Amino acid sequence: MKMQKNAPGDVLFSEGDLGGETFYIIIHGSVSGSIEASNTHFQLGVGDSFGDLALRGKTEAERIRTATIVCQEETTFATLSRVDYLRVSGELHNSALEILNR
Repeated sequence: MKMQKNAPGDVLFSEGDLGGETFYIIIHGSVSGSIEASNTHFQLGVGDSFGDLALRGKTEAERIRTATIVCQEETTFATLSRVDYLRVSGELHNSALEILNR
């Protein structure tokens, strides 16, 4: 896990971008998001996470960002690379299966 700090107005990614490689958890600050296809607008703040949908595709073309995310203020993130995210989520899945099978 790495820490990343962004300034107000920074665009982390745009809807339709290919090759999502980062999962974000907001540690401090806030972002706004928009999804043009559904005319949806939202705010995320401390403790919220995003970016996971684009990490699940097997090829770069399948890893499409589904929203545009913009920092609303100076914002600090904990980030996970795609490889680390998939490893951690796989471990959580396996642990859940073990618990269910007890």
